[in-house]
Amino acid sequence: MYGSTEVLSTRASDARHAAEVLRVRARGLLADAGSMGWDSPAGELMRARLEETAATLGAQATALEDVAAALDVHVRSVEQVRAAIAEAERLVTGIWNTAANVAWNTVEVVRDVAEGAVTHAMRMIGPVLATPGVVSVAVYELGGAEFTQDEVSRARSLVGAIPALPQPGSRDWLDLRATVTAHGWG
Repeated sequence: MYGSTEVLSTRASDARHAAEVLRVRARGLLADAGSMGWDSPAGELMRARLEETAATLGAQATALEDVAAALDVHVRSVEQVRAAIAEAERLVTGIWNTAANVAWNTVEVVRDVAEGAVTHAMRMIGPVLATPGVVSVAVYELGGAEFTQDEVSRARSLVGAIPALPQPGSRDWLDLRATVTAHGWG
């Protein structure tokens, strides 16, 4: 969803290269100033100008290195955000798909079971009058698995809060991770 960080990495590399070129040129100017055999006021002025120019080139090289370092920091932070988005996307997609399946496909069934066979997922409706020790229960089922009414409600709540998933790579995935947690998932 976002542009390539390769362009920024290339610009950082180019800035470092330009800084090195400036430093080489500055060292050359300093060497020229030091080896100049011109001893006069004009020669001293020339040496001073060469040293000033070398210092300016050195400062520009430092500024370019700072730019390169800032670009590197930015690239790393973009890559960290991308990784966080990818992780949130993976997590939220899996949880949302499970919740959607539970919300849309569970079926509430009523059946008669022995009193001792009532599980946490079952909601007792009442005793079966014709058969002692047997009770009627309501339970949500999906593919042979039982779900509590609370689990189905949480699934429906999550799917209601997130009716559709965002585009791959979107920053919205980061917000959805918090939404999933707030609805009791993950």
